Amino acid sequence: MRHLLLCTMRQSVDRILPVALEQHTGIEIQALFFPPIVDDPHRLLDGHQSALEHFHGVRAMHGPFADLCPGSPDPLLRDVAMYRIRQAIPILDILKIDHLILHHGYVPNTSPLDDWIVHSTAFWRKVLELVPSGTAIHIENYQENSPEFMLRIIEAVDDPRLGICLDIGHAHAFSRTSVVDWVRICGASITYIHLHDNDGSGDQHLPLGQGNILLLDVTAALEQYAPAAIWALETEPEASLAWLSRHNYLGEKALNLHI
Repeated sequence: MRHLLLCTMRQSVDRILPVALEQHTGIEIQALFFPPIVDDPHRLLDGHQSALEHFHGVRAMHGPFADLCPGSPDPLLRDVAMYRIRQAIPILDILKIDHLILHHGYVPNTSPLDDWIVHSTAFWRKVLELVPSGTAIHIENYQENSPEFMLRIIEAVDDPRLGICLDIGHAHAFSRTSVVDWVRICGASITYIHLHDNDGSGDQHLPLGQGNILLLDVTAALEQYAPAAIWALETEPEASLAWLSRHNYLGEKALNLHI
């Protein structure tokens, strides 16, 4: 674990910010990815900018993702995806964002996989040209059955600023591959983690330890195969922070957390 972040979970930054300050974590902003807000972000954006004025932790932002298809065989749909991401890019400078999370967008069995990889590779190369040079991009799994083709895109783009955001809840609920195998297969290409729990029946975003993900196996695999990845709690933070503390992830070994 390189850093620990708390996600705002589509809410105002004001609710999570005090916990992040108390626990000396970073923060992932998730209130700005809805299409109506991306179309007119100023009200929420002004509030976030003011709230974060004196926040010195790592900053991440979840970008737009609803129904976007970066690798679609239809160029018009790829254009829509790029349009939405372009809308979000000015926010990166305004809020001094270090990390941008975007969905990979592939839905199994909807497009020929090889064609998707070709189009998606070109798409992410263009996005990397558009974002500030200091901002890393992490593409997130959702309904993908297995990690291999995401890994193929990372390898094809071949840019150190592009990595995989492994959402362990998505992998557990929707994938045919175990979360531990996702970690083992993707290895150091995993640069960012969304941590939450579920019972395998859906994307429930439960606190850690309240579902049936084999979390200790997953965290051990992350330490072995992706030790530099950022961990972000994409759930209510208090119970999950307590789980991490019980299992010795929040002590001095947690790399500059100082909890």
